[in-house]
Amino acid sequence: MKKIVILLLLVIGGFVKAQQLPEFSQYLQNDFILNPAIAGTKSYAPVSISHRSQWLNFRDAPTTQIASIHGSVNQKVGIGLALVNHEAGPTGMMSAQFSYAFRLKLNDKMKLSFGLAPMIIQHSLNKNKIKLEEQNDNTFNRISGKTTVVDINAGVYLYAEKYFIGIAVPQLTGNKLRMGDDLFKERLRRHYLLHAGYDHIT
Repeated sequence: MKKIVILLLLVIGGFVKAQQLPEFSQYLQNDFILNPAIAGTKSYAPVSISHRSQWLNFRDAPTTQIASIHGSVNQKVGIGLALVNHEAGPTGMMSAQFSYAFRLKLNDKMKLSFGLAPMIIQHSLNKNKIKLEEQNDNTFNRISGKTTVVDINAGVYLYAEKYFIGIAVPQLTGNKLRMGDDLFKERLRRHYLLHAGYDHIT
């Protein structure tokens, strides 16, 4: 039985992949970072600055900083800006996105918003944090420290006074990441985020 369990873990482990996006737990204070369609849906212009440290007291544990602002241009259009800095061990990611949202009034209570957010993403590798047994590894030395790509986030957001539901697709186009001589090749993976809520107090 033990051999079967170990074999299953080895087989399944070959297909397991982690998410590429930073983990974000402060969405109650900043839901705009989840979905570009939320831009301009509030009666005010939210400004948010946040910091998140994961696994405290662990060296080089993941940390994330986010700054964002969004607001309404008129009754149908909202815009927003979000800046993200994320570090995890020797890897880093910085991004800037500009969101544009268009709202439709479905009835007296419900509105539907569509959002697009072009973004610039820079992935980096701090090679000074990596210790190799062979310091003159030619393959490792040919890997560049940074690469920059452009991508798009998209989202839809249905909302009323007491409830909302939205779906967002970050990294929609799935552009390729390359770091030096095509030695390191990866693709930005499309993610699907579903979020919903209901206000049962007011």
